[in-house]
Amino acid sequence: MPASGHVGALGGRVSTRRAALAVVLASAALLAHGAAYDFVCDDAFITFRYAHHLAEHRQPVYNLGERVEGYTSPLWMVLLAIGAAAGADLAAFSRALGASWVVLLVAAVWRLGSVWRPGAPRLGWLALGAMAASAPVAAWSMGGLETPMFAALVHIALEAAAQLARRDSAQSARELVCAALPLALALVLATLARPEGMPLAAIALAVTAIVRWRARTGVGPVLVVATVYAALIGAFVAWRWSYYGYPLPNTFYLKTSGDGTQLALRGLRYAALALIELGPPFVVGVFLAALWRTRRGVDEDDRSYRGRLAATWLARLWIAFVVVYVVRVGGDFLDLYRFYVPALPVAILLLVAAAHDALGRWGWLTRAPRVWAIVAVVLLAGFAGQQAVVGRRAMQLEEPSRARVGIEPLGWTRLYALRWAAMGRWIAAMSRPGDWMAVGAAGAMPYHAGISNLDTFGLCDAWVAHHAPVVSDRPGHQRFAPLDYILSRRPVFLLIGNDYATDTQQRTLPRDPIWEARGYVWAEATVDVETFGAPSRYYHYFLLRRDRAEQLRGRALVRTALDGIAGAQRGSSGSIGKTASMRPFRMRISPSTSKATSASGRVARNRSKRAMAASASPREACTSPARYSASGSSGCSASTMLAIRSARSCSPIMRSAWPAPMRAPRWRGATSSARTYAASASFHRCASKWA
Repeated sequence: MPASGHVGALGGRVSTRRAALAVVLASAALLAHGAAYDFVCDDAFITFRYAHHLAEHRQPVYNLGERVEGYTSPLWMVLLAIGAAAGADLAAFSRALGASWVVLLVAAVWRLGSVWRPGAPRLGWLALGAMAASAPVAAWSMGGLETPMFAALVHIALEAAAQLARRDSAQSARELVCAALPLALALVLATLARPEGMPLAAIALAVTAIVRWRARTGVGPVLVVATVYAALIGAFVAWRWSYYGYPLPNTFYLKTSGDGTQLALRGLRYAALALIELGPPFVVGVFLAALWRTRRGVDEDDRSYRGRLAATWLARLWIAFVVVYVVRVGGDFLDLYRFYVPALPVAILLLVAAAHDALGRWGWLTRAPRVWAIVAVVLLAGFAGQQAVVGRRAMQLEEPSRARVGIEPLGWTRLYALRWAAMGRWIAAMSRPGDWMAVGAAGAMPYHAGISNLDTFGLCDAWVAHHAPVVSDRPGHQRFAPLDYILSRRPVFLLIGNDYATDTQQRTLPRDPIWEARGYVWAEATVDVETFGAPSRYYHYFLLRRDRAEQLRGRALVRTALDGIAGAQRGSSGSIGKTASMRPFRMRISPSTSKATSASGRVARNRSKRAMAASASPREACTSPARYSASGSSGCSASTMLAIRSARSCSPIMRSAWPAPMRAPRWRGATSSARTYAASASFHRCASKWA
């Protein structure tokens, strides 16, 4: 006896057993595709740190005692905290959690397709197959971030809104509440998953209310949804405001800072690359599908038509919002378009629905159904092949098309998350309770180090996010902490650039009077596979506070400029002893770096010596954060001058490894060998005045 049936995805009658089989097979294919990327994003470790502190200390904070909301997804953080309380490894737990949400996403896409019901169930399977072949959806299904959870909740909310639009007038208060609760709960959870849930709620409520008002079925359920949503989200915002001091997450204030025009231009370049890699035929097809007019079929009743109409408008508005939003925030620095993932499945559904509707309206589908089935399979195979090429390209360590728009290749992201995690374990072995570190890569390294960290990019630092100078148009990296604000914390481990890792050990570590005047010396950490779990043995260069450098002298796997083997030191003339050549890895701010010539390095050092002779002592820089509360992005403070002097007279380690900030002009007479994050774009604007 056949299993009970329901209206299948994109039309037809499909048995429950067959629908379950489609969901299982599509989920398995999508998860297998996602497992091939095998990475956990460094940013995910920021949320891991919050979850760990919530589970262990009952404080949803980055540093104990500092209330800053540096995580984007409260719901994801709470779910991870449950895993942390159970003793789970959060990296593995986040991947398993993401896989479970992938299954819910596939099921939600299938159910949303059933509202459209434009034709044969085979097209529903085609839509699921295209989603499983999509490189962005697969890559971010188990990347450690909340992306699959938010995508699933978005499609659950869209399906609930379309179902509410289909319902007839409520006959009782109980029926009214029961009709509204699924959509209200989905919208609340989506908003707690990501801030974009708020515009999603506005779109869902507006479309549902208009469709029901035009059909004269009453807007009472929509008012119930709006009331429940406003009450729950309002209570959460009130708690956030009272606990963290701001009504919105700290990440919002950071990522919306800077020149809106520059961010939008960067977002357009990002969108152009996405158009190429998602496939121009696919993007153009979705655009044309969004323009396709929804008409009532001859075999449809009012309820089915209302469902199709609501689903179509929900898809149109949500896709349009995501595209505009991503352009406005400047795109992303992470690869494979994670911000587009919540819109890609519904875009695929919209395209398939419109195509089948057009073929059916023109009578082509009934004339040669098998021919069109073969064409659909061929198109799916071509899309899958094109996405496989995109995925392989993204897994490279260096990829020119991504470097041009400031995107980190996914292979680079994977490698450096592993390296930063290993460096964090190294710091944990060398640190003491109460120590501080300062690093912009605020995820894996501080998480594994287990000590307080000053996030120099400001995601987890409220003062930096609100007051630090704007130095870049790179999303999430627009601001950077001034040097004296960093030093006011007296960090033991100072990594003001994200990485100085090389495959070749530095022969000498120079003595740098600029940094020694501030109490720091250069140090080299040997991070190996056996002790710290590095993907391969490498050496990490950073600044170590002098008192701790004295204590660590003679320790294995660490050496400093104070050690006897440090070699030649910088003298009063500013000369530097010979060092072994370094082959630096790419820095986090940009996958591409440029190599400086020896002539340009000499020019930078000569200018530095002349300027240092005419400038005040580095000790004149103040260490009060309030000093910068009113400083603009183009101001030249004492700390800025100090950082410029330090950068332009820095050691060969910094000169060989530091890249230029995104879209910042070159210093006159110097190249990227004399650049530093602490002297980023605002320092470039000051350089001509100072030099």
